[in-house]
Amino acid sequence: MQEMLSKAGFGVQVNGTFGPTTRKQLEAFQQSAGIERNGKLGPATLKALEASQNGASALGRKLASIARSIAQSRNTVGHCYEGVAQAIDRIVPPFLSGGHAYMAAPQLAAHPRFKEIPALKNMNSLPEGAVVVWGKGSSRSGHISIAIGKGQEASDHIAPQMQSHYGGARARVFLPQ
Repeated sequence: MQEMLSKAGFGVQVNGTFGPTTRKQLEAFQQSAGIERNGKLGPATLKALEASQNGASALGRKLASIARSIAQSRNTVGHCYEGVAQAIDRIVPPFLSGGHAYMAAPQLAAHPRFKEIPALKNMNSLPEGAVVVWGKGSSRSGHISIAIGKGQEASDHIAPQMQSHYGGARARVFLPQ
């Protein structure tokens, strides 16, 4: 657990002792991951810690690069689904359908080349290539983007990584495999 906390950016000395510093850092991790902050390593915390260990894969880096290029060439607003679908279509055969961003989540969840991981409270630490799908909430379409690193996302334009959705919906995160 201490090794995973350290790798996730919550520095603790890896000594095999669950002391006050480890507990404090575990609670900080739980808070950042949106998990009940109790300082215990339960199933939800373990799953989030394991997900945090997933660095960017070669496929994720390639997807981020493609998404960045598409976003820079389009530089529009309101067409996030088109930009992300275009990037994904360049690495896997086309499979996304529908006209709204929120519609991508179940399709990505069912696709063998994408693995869903828990959404973190601080989305800036997502690995390159992570696809973030925000639900509809009170908006018409939700939002979809690809993490491109350094706290940025790409869709039909490049912007700071969205931390919460203006429509109030939750995020689902998918890593390319």
